[in-house]
Amino acid sequence: MSPLFLTLLLPGSAFAAPDADVIHRAFEAGDIEKAEKRCEKWGAADPTADPAVREACARVDWRRVEPLATPEDWASYRQTWAGTKGEQPALEREALLSLERLGSGPSEALLLGIAERYPGTPAADVARRRAALTAAAAVREAGAAVKVVRDYPDMPELAEPLMEAWPLGFAVVDIDPSTLRLRTSLKEGVQTQLPLAAYWAVRAGDGTVTPSEEFGTAQLVANGVPEEVVQSTLAKGAGAGRVLPLCADWADPALRGGVALSLGGGVAFLEQPWTGQCGPEVQPVFLTLQAGQTTSLSMRPGHSMVFPTAMAYTGFTWTGQGTGSTDLYVPFQPGEPVVVGNAQVIGQQLGALYLVHPVGGGLPWITNMSPPTTATPVTSKRTELPEGWSLTPVADSTRVDGPGAEGWMLPPGEVRVLPPLSQWMTQLSAVNPKLDGSFPPPLPSLSTPGAWNPERAGVAATPPPGTSAIPLSTPAADEADEMLRMLADAGVHFRVKTAWRLNLDEDLREEYALDLERGGVAVRAVVDVYGSGARRIFLFDARPEAQFDDAAGTPFAFRRDGQAYLAWAGMNAGVTFVEAVHLDDRGLVRELLTR
Repeated sequence: MSPLFLTLLLPGSAFAAPDADVIHRAFEAGDIEKAEKRCEKWGAADPTADPAVREACARVDWRRVEPLATPEDWASYRQTWAGTKGEQPALEREALLSLERLGSGPSEALLLGIAERYPGTPAADVARRRAALTAAAAVREAGAAVKVVRDYPDMPELAEPLMEAWPLGFAVVDIDPSTLRLRTSLKEGVQTQLPLAAYWAVRAGDGTVTPSEEFGTAQLVANGVPEEVVQSTLAKGAGAGRVLPLCADWADPALRGGVALSLGGGVAFLEQPWTGQCGPEVQPVFLTLQAGQTTSLSMRPGHSMVFPTAMAYTGFTWTGQGTGSTDLYVPFQPGEPVVVGNAQVIGQQLGALYLVHPVGGGLPWITNMSPPTTATPVTSKRTELPEGWSLTPVADSTRVDGPGAEGWMLPPGEVRVLPPLSQWMTQLSAVNPKLDGSFPPPLPSLSTPGAWNPERAGVAATPPPGTSAIPLSTPAADEADEMLRMLADAGVHFRVKTAWRLNLDEDLREEYALDLERGGVAVRAVVDVYGSGARRIFLFDARPEAQFDDAAGTPFAFRRDGQAYLAWAGMNAGVTFVEAVHLDDRGLVRELLTR
């Protein structure tokens, strides 16, 4: 029997009429039959009957209905005994049994039906809570989560888990396209104390979401970039919304870049486009390694830079445009190649000096200017290729085939690949202004009518028609020796045969053009002066057909279509030649014309 209704059965309850007292005494004595007859005799079921009698008879009828009652029984009881103290307990019994009748797993609508039919009852409260939990469990998208929170505002303990599970339903993030900064806010009408934040991120194929700079730093360091170099890059970009780009990773084709929106402990991922030149379709850049040291770099078909791994009397080959080999002795082991100045050049340490390779294909040079401490090593541990690319061993080399790059040949060595993020970090990629700049066209051939000044059977060492002369001056002997001081200090000595000064690159300092000799080998040099004691020296062999004695070695300089040239002209063994060099974005470019 309902605890609430027990108060109606306590001895000593006062009743307004003797008839009610008679019913009460019979009930207390256990003579239920007598009590029921008195109730029937006095018409207690009639709503107009004596209220005291109806109260007494409601207690008697409760005893009859309670053992095997159904919701319908209790509904009938409530209808009969409306207005008595037994009405509310009967409503609660009816509500509870109606809820139980739904069984396990009822729908949200059925549960809400109980709550709406029996408001104010404990069963209604239980039904509403179960309806909310059922609705929450059925959520499969942010809009449904928002509806549950809106429909059940009295259940904050349910709202926060839904907000964490579906942040995009309750908060927004805006991206400033100019700074890449992120700004978050709650949607209109949403109130919560959960912390809200957003950050650039990547989502791996297994669903793991990681801040993009954390992921990028780990990837770069694992691929050979010193952590201090990465941290320096991040520090320089401090204040920007994002420093490292969003780059695809060929090792995880399912990797995606975007923005993570966190609300409480929940994280939602909004996919964003890859940063330009960082998508999975980016053309790979290849390195070859020998004995663990990078020996070559190839950024696209036809581009190849070979880095010496030793310097001795046997010399080395410089691979810039139009270069040959010069046998020099530099008593230092070349260091690992490093990228300097946003991939304009790649440097290798030579003791106190540095060998510098311009990526555009110009002549390498030797300098006493050290690279910055943040120079990035030209190295990689990665071998993954983008889809559609393959490597095939061919003799002692490797053939690369891929979209638009069939038959790309690499020098000997272990092949490594620069993935998109490493390409961004080093600025070594197929898209490089030093490879695609606007460069001067080749000089006209010696057979082109009117292109050069004839001299007997050869070509005069004078500015050709249609060009303007650049004046040359003669430096003092000790001045020319001083230009080579840094080489002499490193153990490499030359005899200066002739020396000239001119302005080849239109800066405020003149360059030096030197004809040199060492051990019977004719060598030419162009020395670019940067400042007090700072030099870069371009050394290149005087090819046999372009060698001549001191008297015939006077160069000439001229400007053609705005470009300055330094040239030598002459004849050797019946071969007419013009050898010219100029400076452009590729570095010092050499041309040899013969007839």
